[in-house]
Amino acid sequence: MPFERPTITAIIDRTSADFESKGFGAETRVRRSIIYVLARVIAGVAHGLYGFIAWASRQFLPDTQDDENLQRYATMYDITRVPAARATGSVVVTGSTGTSVPVGLRLQRSDGYEFVTTAENIVIGGTATVPVEASSTGVAGNTDAGVQLAVAAQVSGLSATAVVASGDIAGGADEERLEALRVRVLTFMRKRPQGGAAHDYVAWALEVPGVTRAWPKPHLNGLGTMGLFFVRDGDIDPIPSPTAVATVQAHIDGLRPVTVKDFTVYAPEPLPIDYEIRLDPDTTANRAAVVAQLQDLFRREAEPGAVIPLTHSAEAISLAPGEFDHDLIAPAADIAPGDGYMPILGEVSFVP
Repeated sequence: MPFERPTITAIIDRTSADFESKGFGAETRVRRSIIYVLARVIAGVAHGLYGFIAWASRQFLPDTQDDENLQRYATMYDITRVPAARATGSVVVTGSTGTSVPVGLRLQRSDGYEFVTTAENIVIGGTATVPVEASSTGVAGNTDAGVQLAVAAQVSGLSATAVVASGDIAGGADEERLEALRVRVLTFMRKRPQGGAAHDYVAWALEVPGVTRAWPKPHLNGLGTMGLFFVRDGDIDPIPSPTAVATVQAHIDGLRPVTVKDFTVYAPEPLPIDYEIRLDPDTTANRAAVVAQLQDLFRREAEPGAVIPLTHSAEAISLAPGEFDHDLIAPAADIAPGDGYMPILGEVSFVP
């Protein structure tokens, strides 16, 4: 039977009864009696101690530990919180041939976010491709190719704008959420490292900043080979960029067994799944709630090559607050992506 922390009222009654049993009688119930006051003071202290014991009991194991103790517990297994990372990439600067693009040149996005050049280059043929990094860590620095950046300090011979080169500015990640760290610790305890088991590849991938989910595919390219797909849910587009794929590949290559014939990291191919729903009652708030539930469904169940049953879609819609009834018009069957294809939520349309 689980222990239940007594309420302060129950402790007061118990303390009062103890005083009565020692011969104080009705004095324990008289408001201006010193015994009445003592019973409540003692009960207050005891209630606080019960609270501390309840808190301490939750600190024994990582599934209920608070943030500070979780991180301390994780370090005992040499598991540390994945730090935030800066986005990196390249930009194309235009200008007069022979002009030098200096290190430390600041470039500004339209929302004010800044990037800094990390190497010098010379304009040849009117353009120069220069490596840059975000001025601060986090997913906010990730920027698509083709986005225009303003040169913060005008340099003679250079245009006032630059453009993000192909390959994007990518790799920026926020610090790992503590709940994600908790999952990694619990997974470590349930599936101990084996120096190259399938779950080891997942653990190695999750050590890379920004990686939130990963799926190993043994024998993907033949006997003795290993493939791995992963996503970055913190980014605007969870499908990783080539730069992110290369980062995960390099990290795991330094850890995996050398006996693996071939190991390759892949970005899954996105497979948008459109929904058509007749909703009752059909309100703006209910529509938003349905979309939120579908997003959560894909976050929980979508993975490359894995089936999402049609009934799970219907269940997710029914879980939306405010929904009374609905007809799921599309999709009309289970979501069954091919190997390497990642189902993502497409357009959600509502019909009368």
